[in-house]
Amino acid sequence: MQKGISMPLILIIVVLVAFPVGYYFYTQNINSDNVKGMSADVTRKPGFGVEIVSLGGTWDLVEFLCTTLEECTKSAVSGKRSGSVSGGTTQSHEVVVQAKPEWKEYQYIKYLVRPGWSSVDRTFKVLSEGSINGTVVKVLKDGLSSYETVITPVSEVLSVYKQSAIFSDN
Repeated sequence: MQKGISMPLILIIVVLVAFPVGYYFYTQNINSDNVKGMSADVTRKPGFGVEIVSLGGTWDLVEFLCTTLEECTKSAVSGKRSGSVSGGTTQSHEVVVQAKPEWKEYQYIKYLVRPGWSSVDRTFKVLSEGSINGTVVKVLKDGLSSYETVITPVSEVLSVYKQSAIFSDN
């Protein structure tokens, strides 16, 4: 009985050709504009965006929730601390702050940008208040330091995304 080599050879060739073609179609179907850890979603979730220009070093964006405007204006750090984001030297960095369910219990959200830990002492000024109705900018103190602080009504950003303030140390 004679066994042919042609059938296994054809099978190997078919597999070797099909594998790259299948891999190509697989990578085309899962390809996305997103990079791991980042998103390029066109639609934004409710909340607001803050743009930061920091030429002098690291920075911290700190957020506080307040039940009244008076509570927000007691000091730069009054209210319930809601979150913070830090970064380094940048020409223009947008921080997206997504609305959280707990915000419904508060009337205002206050945010400020200050120099990061072990960074050069400098002042961040508000260049623009943004497009959120009812937003006010106040200079508030925390001990010996003064900060330009943005206070925004929570109701304005609970259901939509809006662009907020631009902070700069330049």
